[in-house]
Amino acid sequence: RIADSVEYLEKYGADVVYGGWRALVDGSRAIDIENGQEVFSPDCDYDMLLTTCVPCQSTVMAKTEKLRQLGGLKTSMRYREDHELWLRMAYYGCRFKAVDRILTNLRLHEGNLELSFRDSDAKWFELMLEQHKTIIPFKPKIAYVIPGCGISGGIAVICQHLNRLKKRGYDVLMITEDDNREISWFPRQEVPIVPVREAPDNVDVLVATGWTTAYTALALPAKEKFYFVQSDETRFVDRDSPDWQKARRTYTMDFRFLTEAKWIRDWLKKEFGKDAAYVPNGLDEEIVYCTEQREEVLNRKVRVLLEGPISIPYKGMRDAFAAVEGLDCEVWCVSSAGEPRPEWRCDRFFGQVPMESMKYIYSQCEILLKMSRVEGFFGPPMEMMACGGTCVVGKVTGYDEYIVDGWNALVVEQGDVRGAHDALKRLIEDPAYRKMLAANGQQTARQWRWEPSIDTLEELYSGKQQTN
Repeated sequence: RIADSVEYLEKYGADVVYGGWRALVDGSRAIDIENGQEVFSPDCDYDMLLTTCVPCQSTVMAKTEKLRQLGGLKTSMRYREDHELWLRMAYYGCRFKAVDRILTNLRLHEGNLELSFRDSDAKWFELMLEQHKTIIPFKPKIAYVIPGCGISGGIAVICQHLNRLKKRGYDVLMITEDDNREISWFPRQEVPIVPVREAPDNVDVLVATGWTTAYTALALPAKEKFYFVQSDETRFVDRDSPDWQKARRTYTMDFRFLTEAKWIRDWLKKEFGKDAAYVPNGLDEEIVYCTEQREEVLNRKVRVLLEGPISIPYKGMRDAFAAVEGLDCEVWCVSSAGEPRPEWRCDRFFGQVPMESMKYIYSQCEILLKMSRVEGFFGPPMEMMACGGTCVVGKVTGYDEYIVDGWNALVVEQGDVRGAHDALKRLIEDPAYRKMLAANGQQTARQWRWEPSIDTLEELYSGKQQTN
């Protein structure tokens, strides 16, 4: 029975499975069990559970995770608490699957409580449904459509949204436009991932997360659709490209909008007349924190970290490598895509670094240099601040969400290689000033946490808050 049940759980992606049973009417052990009445229950859902008792016998197996999320048996129920549990699980979108095999012999006899209470089923269901409405809040099934599973700050933000919603008991899912099913680089990623062709048809809230996913989301069924805008993606493509028009068109579509940065919220309103809810990013203190005892640099040179995908021009890595030329420092580089050119100065290179490992690199460097020309919410500088370092950044959209020039970082004009060089030189040669900026940066990082934003998401997705 256990082997058959586990097989069906895994094969069909079910949360609850139950099998056929053989009814032995007189309860005699001497009866010929081959002549017992065999009963097979059909696959069931919420509507079927409202009118029938399946699964109502002793062959049920359910995933522990789902039982814990939804509260398990309500032992205060005076009658049929198991049926209330199955109905509650179906109500929250759990998948039920019938095993087409006999899994047990069920001996029916006089005094069987289940049988003696049959006449009160209708009244019991009515009372139980009333309890659901007043005690158990509805939690929608939420799916985000993502362009792929590769390493990126945008996907990391989506993982934060969904994994935290999952911990609050929501049924969540990622629907990816590529064929991957894993995001192993994000720590403790537990949200299921399916390709578009396997997208379910029972989603309550569907969230687009980029311009290509907006078109995908339009074609998928859902009760309500949102668009989580993380940047102006027309900046990522040539203005003469057909993709520029396609990307821009998505900001006129009939979604409810939300965004991570104030500049994006203001731009959507000004350019397209769209109201967007502000859901800022936070800092995950369990993933990013200082791993080293920060002391004066005495026995080595100051380390400057350059971070960003080298193969994406608008991330400004060419400018960053130009800015460190001629400085008395070590140069470390982290890139999720592309490697430094041979002529660029680089003492240590890290490629495709899992998110959980970045804190060790941040904590061994004193200064982060970011020369991006396009950003949504500027993540890496905040992570560097949390790890006790300081930053030199170009004046890119989103930097002023939390960066204050001369207080917690140094800011130069966008593309100003000379200015970045001089700012780095000042920090390298003035450890006291560097220490002051780093202390203020750590204070800044402590003010940004995820839970208030997840509270906002809950209100949006449950319909309690409007986007404006």
